[in-house]
Amino acid sequence: MTADATVDSHVRFMGPVFAGYGLGWLDAASAREPDLNRMRMLAGLMALGGIGRIVTRATLGRPHRFHDLLLGIELAAPVVVEALGRREHAAR
Repeated sequence: MTADATVDSHVRFMGPVFAGYGLGWLDAASAREPDLNRMRMLAGLMALGGIGRIVTRATLGRPHRFHDLLLGIELAAPVVVEALGRREHAAR
């Protein structure tokens, strides 16, 4: 098995996973009453992905600069969701 087949297989698998993840965000956030618990879970999963990027940096080095932006978003997501949730709770 070549590395190209391995990468291709992984990318083809992750495409639908990311699509489902995005649909989960849209569903949780677009409801009349946004599902804050589900949004927290999704943001936590995103942060875990960011932690994975940090492990890559520590073990293999810095990836492409675009990943710096992604890392920032991934680590900020739980903070943003929690801040918005608290603001919504205070408004009630």
